[in-house]
Amino acid sequence: MIGTIFSILLTILKLCFATSPIIGIILIFVLNKNNVPDDKNKKPDFYFEVD
Repeated sequence: MIGTIFSILLTILKLCFATSPIIGIILIFVLNKNNVPDDKNKKPDFYFEVD
């Protein structure tokens, strides 16, 4: 029983370590895609507000 619990925990840890960089890369790509158009849309708005 103890051995199976440890093996399950190890597999979960391995999955976390394997997927965490992939999730991080996906999040970075998503954030960059969301931020770039937002910045382009916001900059003219800010300029109009300043003017």
